[in-house]
Amino acid sequence: MNRLSDRLIGFEPVVDITSRVLIVGSFPSKLSLQTGQYYANPRNDFWKIMGTIIGMPVDLPYDDRLSFLLSQGFGLWDVVYSCSRMGSSDSAIRDPEPAPIGSLLSRYPGISAVFCNGRRSETGLEQAMKLGQENKKRMVHTGYLPSSSPAHAVRFEEKCQSWMILRDYIVP
Repeated sequence: MNRLSDRLIGFEPVVDITSRVLIVGSFPSKLSLQTGQYYANPRNDFWKIMGTIIGMPVDLPYDDRLSFLLSQGFGLWDVVYSCSRMGSSDSAIRDPEPAPIGSLLSRYPGISAVFCNGRRSETGLEQAMKLGQENKKRMVHTGYLPSSSPAHAVRFEEKCQSWMILRDYIVP
């Protein structure tokens, strides 16, 4: 049972040298942490949205979905590396430790854009980008995408339309 005092650790980034875009969420849901998979909640629209945008079958096994994303130039991570939290709600995140996104950007210079999946990731991005980039700052495009979470009550079609900007970054 998760008590608020328990420290939760998020996932490692999913990126490679071909990554052009990093999509960042806030922190994995309880179900994602249990399964060890990004966006494991079947009610979360992330995989369905990305499937629509890049032509990826959503019924692929998890590892194949990650490989497909990477083959199209997309990477995944979260702005919070560790935190305390009861349940899965972003509003329940306490004592967040930012992920060192700045350091990741230094190691993967091909990443030219970071898109935030939801407002919570957007609010944590600036601090996370500073980590590891103290003397090596480089400009990357940042953008906001409406949350793929089922808690964000926007129709799937509207979310998809907003996420279509990612098509501009697909690896040819």
